[in-house]
Amino acid sequence: MSQNKSFRLKYVGARFERKRLPVDVLTDLPAFRELLVAFAKSEWRKLNEDRKRVPRGFDASLAFDLVGIEDGSAVPVLEWNRARTQAQLPGFTDQIEDVVQSSFDSVVHLFDSAAINRFPSAMAPEQIRALNKFGANLRDDERIEFEGTRNAGGNVIYLTADIRKRLIGSLRDRYDSQIADVGTLLGSVSNPDDDTGHIRIRSDRYGAFDIPIDNETIKAEFDGNIDQPIELNLTVQLDHEDRVRSVIDVHSVSLIDEQIAAQVIRCRDRLNQVAALQNGWHDGEGSAPTSEAIAAANRFLIRRFALSERYKIYPTDDGGVLFELEVNGWDLSVEFLADGKVKIYGVELRGNKTIDEIVFEGDDDAFLAKFDQVTK
Repeated sequence: MSQNKSFRLKYVGARFERKRLPVDVLTDLPAFRELLVAFAKSEWRKLNEDRKRVPRGFDASLAFDLVGIEDGSAVPVLEWNRARTQAQLPGFTDQIEDVVQSSFDSVVHLFDSAAINRFPSAMAPEQIRALNKFGANLRDDERIEFEGTRNAGGNVIYLTADIRKRLIGSLRDRYDSQIADVGTLLGSVSNPDDDTGHIRIRSDRYGAFDIPIDNETIKAEFDGNIDQPIELNLTVQLDHEDRVRSVIDVHSVSLIDEQIAAQVIRCRDRLNQVAALQNGWHDGEGSAPTSEAIAAANRFLIRRFALSERYKIYPTDDGGVLFELEVNGWDLSVEFLADGKVKIYGVELRGNKTIDEIVFEGDDDAFLAKFDQVTK
């Protein structure tokens, strides 16, 4: 009897070190299963052209179990449940095993081709729907590697946020993503016929759009605050120009001080200047800031915007970004390294104490906890 077939998805990035898999990424696992099922149906029809439909119970028979998360970066191991298929579709198990493997091969080939801007002319609607869910929470400096695969160049095949965006954009004009930003409140509307109304906000990065909010929160927090700055963290549907077309999930939305918002804009403009630097920017020396460092610095700015007035931002010669600030009696430095890691250190302004250099795997909760402890 054949052993259960398994697939290893290696998540690479600071958030995934030491076998950590953030909760918001867990939705990738059922999404990956949905993607395989969508491709498996097409593979089945190719192999069984005399059948108009897949067998009844085909979808339910393709069960996958999470059987472990391996060491290193988070590597969820998904195992096809052969016994479940045998119980649902007796007599078809061996053929479906081949279909599952062929579907996996088709999926990774799709991603590998998209990486070099080779896109399919068309895909089935259910395949596009599944594709739109898988990898939606990937950040710019992260990727999913499909262990055991190799492309023509001998390299492991992987998916990044950029590859995903270009692929989906080639098939349709919208895709799902999680965003964090600071915008402006344009208005609020309570709904007398329902518990939920909406607020309308404008973001320089994502355009103007509505966010569903319950009526009580609208009255308590947003009414009477038109043109005030607002912090937001959402899962949204974006178009090919990265404009919000709909809000899928609201993680957090809150008003912030107008002066702080102006400082956030100042810091963001400075980060854009730093990001534009090229190799040799420092008298012929100095590496261009990496996308990993810029992305981490931008996330930090939004997550800790309350101190933005104090931030002084500089490029580093080795491709990183440095934040300096004086706070709570400390001259504090936060350095976002070229590889996505974060370093924090400092000295007392009126004393001899120091914060010895601490390196974190990324802009994760451990780093933010240390930053909050120092800045209070």
